[in-house]
Amino acid sequence: MEKVAEKKTGRVLLVDDNPRNIQVAANILSNQGLHVEYSTNGMDALEWLDNEDFDVILLDIMMPGMDGFEVCRKIKESHKAKDIPVIFLSAKGGTDSVTKGFQLGGVDYITKPFHSEELLARVKTQVEIKQNRENLVNVNRWLQQQVAEKTQELQIAYNEMKNIDKIKSSSLILLSEEIKVPLNGLTGTINLMKNEEHSSQMKDMLYLLEGSLSRLDHFAQKAMLSSRLSTQQYELHHTEVELLELFQFASIELQYMLHEKEIEVLLPEAANNFCLYGDRDLLYKAVLYLFENAIQHSPSKGEIEVNSDLVNHKGIFSITDEGLGNTSIDRTLALKPFQTGQERKEERMDLNLFVVRQILDIHQGNIHIKNMNNGGAQITLEFNI
Repeated sequence: MEKVAEKKTGRVLLVDDNPRNIQVAANILSNQGLHVEYSTNGMDALEWLDNEDFDVILLDIMMPGMDGFEVCRKIKESHKAKDIPVIFLSAKGGTDSVTKGFQLGGVDYITKPFHSEELLARVKTQVEIKQNRENLVNVNRWLQQQVAEKTQELQIAYNEMKNIDKIKSSSLILLSEEIKVPLNGLTGTINLMKNEEHSSQMKDMLYLLEGSLSRLDHFAQKAMLSSRLSTQQYELHHTEVELLELFQFASIELQYMLHEKEIEVLLPEAANNFCLYGDRDLLYKAVLYLFENAIQHSPSKGEIEVNSDLVNHKGIFSITDEGLGNTSIDRTLALKPFQTGQERKEERMDLNLFVVRQILDIHQGNIHIKNMNNGGAQITLEFNI
C-alpha cells in the first residue's frame, strides 16, 4: 500500500489493477484536496478496509482473481466497512453490469476513460453524503446522551421530591394520630365538667373550648385522610353509589350546623338521581366536606341548593351557597392544600375542598368552583357514568 497524497477533505480508497488508471484518478482527486490511497487487488483492499476508514471507495470491476463485484459483496458483509459508499469503475458498459453493481450495494457507476469533472463531482457528492450522515449519527448520539443525562437528573429530583412528600405525609399522619390521644383526654374532661354546676361564664368557656377541640379533631382527621390519599395508603372498595342519597345523609348528619344557622337545604327530585361506581366511604366524605364548606360560607337563614343532572354520559352535581362571595376572590385556591382565597386570609385554613379534589382525582372526576354574580359560590362535580 502506498499513500499518493496527504490529508485533506475526504479519504478515498482507489482499487484498480491498472497503474495508469490509479495515477490519473489520484491526480484528479488529490489536486482538489482529497486524500487518496490505493490498492491493486481486491484482497489487499479488504485488508486495508479492516484497519482504516474511508469516505468513498472507487472500485474497478474487471480485475484478475477477485473481481469488483465480489469485492463489493464482501465489503457489504463487513461490519466495519459496510456503510462506505462504493462507486464502480469500468470500461465495460451495459445495463446488466450497472444493475448488478447497484444490486450488490454500489451507489454510483463511472465509465473509463475518466472525465475529470464527472469523477470529481460524483466522488465529492458521496464524500459529503457519508460525512453528513456520520455527523447526524454523532449529533443523534450526543442528543441521546443529553436526554439520558437529563432524564436521570429529573428522575433523581423526582425521587427526592417523592421522598420529601412521603416524609411530610408520614409525619402528618403520625402527628394526626398523636393528637388524638390528648384530644380524647381533653374532650372527656370537658364532658365531665359539663355535668357539674358552673357559672354561666364558665359554661361559655367550656362551650368554646369544646368547639375548638372539635375543629382540631376534624382537621386532624382530614389531614390524615389527605396524607393517606396522596401516598396511596388508602385501600379502595368500589361499589355502585347513589350520590344523591349521600347528599341526603350528609344533610342529616350536619343538621346541627344547619339548625344553628337556620339554613335550608334544597335537594333535587329523586328522578334526577343516578348511580356511579366508586368508593362509597370516600365519596360520602367528599359530599360531607362540600356541605361543611357551604355551611361555613352561608349567612344565617340562607339556602344551600343541590342539583344533579346527566349530560353526555357525565353525572353532574352542583352545590350552591349564598355566602358573601366576591367575584374578585379566587376560590380555586381552596383546591390547594393549606390555601384560602387572597381576600379570605382572616378565615381559618381548611382542607375540605382540597380533600374533595383528591377524592375526585381518584374517581377520575373533575371539580369546578365559580363565584356567582349575585354572591355566593357554586361547586360542581363531574363524573363519568
